[in-house]
Amino acid sequence: MKCPNCGGNMEGNTCPYCDTQLEPSVKKKEDSREYKPFNYADSDYQYTVEKWYTKTWVIILFLIFFFPVGLFLMWRYKEWGKVTKIVITVIIALMAIWGWFSPDTPRDDASPASPVQTTAVSGSRNVSLPEGTTLTVSSTTIQLVPVR
Repeated sequence: MKCPNCGGNMEGNTCPYCDTQLEPSVKKKEDSREYKPFNYADSDYQYTVEKWYTKTWVIILFLIFFFPVGLFLMWRYKEWGKVTKIVITVIIALMAIWGWFSPDTPRDDASPASPVQTTAVSGSRNVSLPEGTTLTVSSTTIQLVPVR
């Protein structure tokens, strides 16, 4: 029971905090039929909804496919430990730097491309070649190969 004077919990008819005495006639008998709305704020059973962008699987997908957002969400919302966050950040930063500064042109020592078209020719025939291709004649086979 609560003290009407200070609001403290009372044991018996005397408040241990402010020494207020209550007469037995002042006590209210609680009616079990009375409507009492459930107060969720005072409850031990609070239900919290996790936002979609704070879920672990969403953050991992962002780290893989759109790393700036993934890094922000990881540092802001996850309790993975500082060392884990630093390691993930360094790995992603190194991969980004390597991707930005790697050359976009293919290597010269790469194997030649496979033939685009192979045609067997017998007799005399005029063949028009598209610009940028070479003609290699071997026996009776003509091979069109794109030039790099």
